[in-house]
Amino acid sequence: LADMAAALGNHYQARGGLVQALPRFKRAEDLLVSRASEAPEALCRVALEFAALNFWLADYQAVERSAQHALAAALAARLPRAERQALNALALAAMRQGKTEQGADLLTRVLTSARREGADREVAVFAGNLCGLLRELGESDRAESLALEALQGHRRHGHAVGEVSVLNELALIAHQAGHFDSAYSRCAQALEVIERHAVMALRKPVMLTLQASIRLDQQRIDEALALAEASLAEVNRVGARSHAPALHRVLAEALLALGRSAEAARHLRTALAQLEPLDASSATRGLLCSCASYALSTGRTDQAALLSLCAEVRRPPRGTVLPRYVLVHKRALGPFDAARVEALRESALRTDAAALSRHITELLVEA
Repeated sequence: LADMAAALGNHYQARGGLVQALPRFKRAEDLLVSRASEAPEALCRVALEFAALNFWLADYQAVERSAQHALAAALAARLPRAERQALNALALAAMRQGKTEQGADLLTRVLTSARREGADREVAVFAGNLCGLLRELGESDRAESLALEALQGHRRHGHAVGEVSVLNELALIAHQAGHFDSAYSRCAQALEVIERHAVMALRKPVMLTLQASIRLDQQRIDEALALAEASLAEVNRVGARSHAPALHRVLAEALLALGRSAEAARHLRTALAQLEPLDASSATRGLLCSCASYALSTGRTDQAALLSLCAEVRRPPRGTVLPRYVLVHKRALGPFDAARVEALRESALRTDAAALSRHITELLVEA
C-alpha cells in the first residue's frame, strides 16, 4: 500500500467513497508505525494520505494522529519535505478546531522552509493554505497577496486541485469584503476547472455552497436554494462530511428567508449534530450566526443577541464577518441598551461548549 498510497488517496479524494478506504489505510499505518525505523518514508506516505482522507471526513483528531506519526518518522529519518507536509496537515487540523493562530504559526514556518529550499510547488501549496488562516485572522490583504501568488504557482505547474483551492480562498476573501460579483465569478472559475478535469468530486459541493451563500447576501433566495440543493446532492453522492455542516447552515438560511422555519430548524439541528462538540472554529461561529438568524426570524430577540455575541467572543480580534451576519448582529442587539448588551456579552463569555449546545438544541426543538 505504501507505494500506492498517493494514487489511492487521490482516487478517493477525486471520486468519493472515502469511508471504504479507511480500514486499509488504518491497517497499513498501524503496521508501519510498529516498524517505523525500518521504513520511515513508507510510513510518511501512508500516514499523510490517511490524514488527508480523514480531513475530508472531518475527523481532525485522526488527522493529528496520522500527521504526528508522519512528523516523527520524517524527523528521525531527516526527510524535510515529509516534515513540511506533516506540519501542514497539523496546521490545517488546528484551523478546523478553532486553533487558528497555532495553525498560522505552523504554516508560516513551513512556507519559510519551502521558500528557503526553492521548492516552488510546495510554496504554492503552503501559501494557498496559509492565506486561509490569515483570512480567518482578519489579515485580508496578506491573505489575498499569498492567494494570488499561490494561484500563479499552481497554474504554472498545472496543479488543478491547488488552483481550485486558491480560487475558493479568493472567493471567500471577496465575499467577506462584500464584493459579491467578484466572489461569485471566482467560484464559477473554480467550477469550470472542476468540470474540465472531472476528478474533484469533493470540491464541487464546496463551490456550489459558497455560491449559494453569496446569493443569500445578494437576497437572491431562489437561486441560493437551488445551488444549496445541488450541493446537497453532491455531498450525499461523494460523502464529503467535512463540508456538510456549512451546507446545512446555508440551506437553513435559504429556507428561513422563504418562511419555511420548520425545515430550516431541521437543517440547523443536522449541522449542530455534525459539529459537536462545539469549539471556536469558523464552522461553529457560522452555526451560531445561522442560529441567531433563525432566532431573530422567529421573534426571539434575546436568544438571537446571545447567539450572535457568542459568535463574536469566539472570533479572532480582527476576524471578519459575512455582510449578512453584520446585519443580523445589529438587528439582534438593536432593542437593547448598553447595559443589557454588556450583560449579554458577559453571559456569552461564560457559556461553554456544552451549555451552548443545549441552548441551540432548546431553540431548535421549539420548532
